[in-house]
Amino acid sequence: MLASPAGPAGEGRAATTIRLRPQAAAALNNAWLYQRMHVNPTLSYPEFASEIVRLGLAAFERQAKQP
Repeated sequence: MLASPAGPAGEGRAATTIRLRPQAAAALNNAWLYQRMHVNPTLSYPEFASEIVRLGLAAFERQAKQP
């Protein structure tokens, strides 16, 4: 039996690790390095990756709602 997620966004049982295809992982790493070097030198990788996922999910949800 699958456990139901805790809270509205499943904070209690959310995965902290995801597996990416090598090309996607390289693109994410390059984007993070660019941000660290040119925008925010204190930006952590988990913080950056979390924001990318949040933005990607928001775009995915908008697209799914379109007729």
